[in-house]
Amino acid sequence: MEKLNKLYVTVLIVSNRTVKLVEAAINKEKGYYYRERN
Repeated sequence: MEKLNKLYVTVLIVSNRTVKLVEAAINKEKGYYYRERN
């Protein structure tokens, strides 16, 4: 049970980081897009 909890927490942390990276990439793309349009 303890192992399962640690695994779950690790997965949460990793997915959280992944989401942040994806959001950063999307924001960067949006920034380029807006700059190109203006």
